[in-house]
Amino acid sequence: MIGEWLIIVNTLFNYLLVLFTKEITGVHVTKKRALCAAFCSGVVSAVFDASIAISIVSALLLVGIAFSFRFHMLIKQTGVLIVATFFLGGLLTAVQPLLVGRSLLFYILLCSMLAILCSKWAEMKWRSFWQQNIQARYVVTCKLRLGETELELRGFIDTGNMCTEPISQQPVHFISYNAIKDKLPAPIDEALTTWDAKSPYNLSMFPREWLTMIRLIPITTIQHRAIVPAFRLTEWAIDQTKLTGHYVVLTKNDTHFPQQADMMLHVLALSNQNNKGGQ
Repeated sequence: MIGEWLIIVNTLFNYLLVLFTKEITGVHVTKKRALCAAFCSGVVSAVFDASIAISIVSALLLVGIAFSFRFHMLIKQTGVLIVATFFLGGLLTAVQPLLVGRSLLFYILLCSMLAILCSKWAEMKWRSFWQQNIQARYVVTCKLRLGETELELRGFIDTGNMCTEPISQQPVHFISYNAIKDKLPAPIDEALTTWDAKSPYNLSMFPREWLTMIRLIPITTIQHRAIVPAFRLTEWAIDQTKLTGHYVVLTKNDTHFPQQADMMLHVLALSNQNNKGGQ
């Protein structure tokens, strides 16, 4: 009976390891194949005496059946599997004092719950790490002149931002108002505070010399649709590459700006990045 329970426990944990490895590496594996790999590996670990050779065979069976026996696949998946095994193994070793005198059922339930929760936590942390790493590639330094105000901001290229000025079809970027409000001239800051979204066409609060720089553009978000003033940039450069004709909207809704950015750029800013990469 102990042997059967050992096979069940090994199969369960092997199955969790396969699912974790699948999510981390992005390789598709059916549940049936993952379960078959987990069972075969579990049987080998339970039937034969523990040794380094048996551990290697068990790991190769688990990875090979689940992800194929191709050499490059074995290397990639086994590396992730080993890390996951040490992580879960160390965790379960740490809780051993809690299991003294407990029933086998309690042991299985507690270890299974911990393995599931911790593998999900590790998966989320791993995804967050890679998300941050990928997003960092879209961070640029922006130097711009808004009226007579010169600014140097941290910009993030938002691939979902395709907003354009309706007449010229020039790209529209979004700047955090909170990030630059202390640098704006007092009349402009006061005008932005006074401007009423319910009466968007009333621009009388802006200085006359700024009116030629303002265009009203429609903005559509998940919550609502609105018309907001956009300002044409006097000078504008991304990582030393000068651009012309772009517009910016000053927004107080900057809570979703990733990478601590001050500015969310139009997707066309990617062309600047691609040109740099091709040089």
